[in-house]
Amino acid sequence: MKVITAVISTGSTSAAAQLLNVSQPAISKTIKLIESEIQMPLFERTGRKLRPTPQAFTILPDLDRMISSHESINQRIEEVRLGRRGVIKVAAAAMASSGLVPNAILRYRREHPNVDFAVTTSTTKEVSRLVYENKVDVGVCQRSIGYSSICSQAISSALIVCAMPDSHPLANLDVVTPEDLMPYHLIVSNFNEPVLGARIAETFTRRGLHPLRTLECNISLTSFALVSAGLGVALVDSYTVPIVGVTTRPYRPKIALQVHTIFSGDQPLSPLVSAFCDCVAQAAAERHRSTMPG
Repeated sequence: MKVITAVISTGSTSAAAQLLNVSQPAISKTIKLIESEIQMPLFERTGRKLRPTPQAFTILPDLDRMISSHESINQRIEEVRLGRRGVIKVAAAAMASSGLVPNAILRYRREHPNVDFAVTTSTTKEVSRLVYENKVDVGVCQRSIGYSSICSQAISSALIVCAMPDSHPLANLDVVTPEDLMPYHLIVSNFNEPVLGARIAETFTRRGLHPLRTLECNISLTSFALVSAGLGVALVDSYTVPIVGVTTRPYRPKIALQVHTIFSGDQPLSPLVSAFCDCVAQAAAERHRSTMPG
């Protein structure tokens, strides 16, 4: 295709050979082979010049498009090979999707501006399933349980904190304890995260306390909205970014949530995904420093 378009544009095999950096006999041989293959003349010979036939001009636009597509594919292959372009599919638990994952993508885009992302937010259980079924490249959540083929890498810890309106009496405290929460309606995480719910409940039962539980919510961002609406105070993870009008205070005793990147052990990570996992770990370390009190 390149030979035909080069000869049409230059008008001679020698000029086309120079343009394509090959020998003139190679150009002439290629033209003869093409014409024999398609059983149709593409050039008329007049001395040392080659004049395109009407048939050649007819197929020229299609040849140009095909060459352009071929070059685009080669460029895309090279970009993917070097980790410069592609699509990374990420599944993240809600606690990681509001702050950690966006910060990791922002960090990643500084070095890989042409890489696209598809992000799905769900529960830890669903994130694990998506990774297990190879529907996403990487998951960011608490440790996966029940899938032996999934590999996980611990990257950071979040803490349970207490969320309340900015003007709430609890906002005057440095640390919130179960005893402090007894006068107030409490929003806790439990639905689809039973282990976390049990750990929160244990901080009360150990002390013989029974809080005024009014709502259960499995997504911290929704808990913030419920707090903002005046429906109570909430125990949420420290990774989720609070909404306007809501503030958080450390909760004691400490409840730590280990955050992992998880991925399928059935196939190696691509350079793109491996580099993104590094960015998640870096963003997690930064978030950890900003949210974990000394």
